[in-house]
Amino acid sequence: MQWLTDYIVCVYHVKQHRKIGTSPLQRWTTGVFGDEHGAGIGMIARPTDQERIRLDFMPFVKRTIRPISVAIDGNHYYDAVLRRFIGASEGSRKRTFIFRRDPRDVSVVYFWDPELQRYSGIPYRNTTHPSISIWELRELRRRLHQIGSSKTDEDAIFEVYARLREREARAATETKWDGGHVHGAAPPTIVASEPSAARATESREPMVPAPALGDIEPYEIEEL
Repeated sequence: MQWLTDYIVCVYHVKQHRKIGTSPLQRWTTGVFGDEHGAGIGMIARPTDQERIRLDFMPFVKRTIRPISVAIDGNHYYDAVLRRFIGASEGSRKRTFIFRRDPRDVSVVYFWDPELQRYSGIPYRNTTHPSISIWELRELRRRLHQIGSSKTDEDAIFEVYARLREREARAATETKWDGGHVHGAAPPTIVASEPSAARATESREPMVPAPALGDIEPYEIEEL
């Protein structure tokens, strides 16, 4: 993504935009430091909470909080920090709350506490379930639909996951390797996903690789 950084910094931000009559860089400089027409607002303090910044850019969903859990894509999550928001409402409507998640590990979602103004990690309600990526979760749900299963709930998802992992382990055990040459059937190709901080202590290979990204070509950015 270096080309994108270079394009934004070296081209987009220094190029004059018709709507504002100047470049974004010049407009920012004027707003911060001021000019002959007025004072600027001054430099804003650099954020120090890196985890907050990371989570702020993660995808999110909005959910109501039920007495037993929060359900997201068939998985259930719960922690005591949610207790005071169970059944919360806004007027005649149930109140929804923001939950963010790292696509590489959906075993934990991050609840934005509107009162404390901070994130809290919310694990699976059933903490015996293994961590999986969002791509593995989607593949598991697809396979359940493919075999005509009427169940796509949490138990069904992880039952299929366990069977597939067992099959992979058995195939790997039955395959003999000798000096880089394979004798017998090769095991399924496994591509390791990048672990999140929430499950950094657990080492495993995901069942489904994350989608590959091809070469990214530069594109035109509309001037503001």
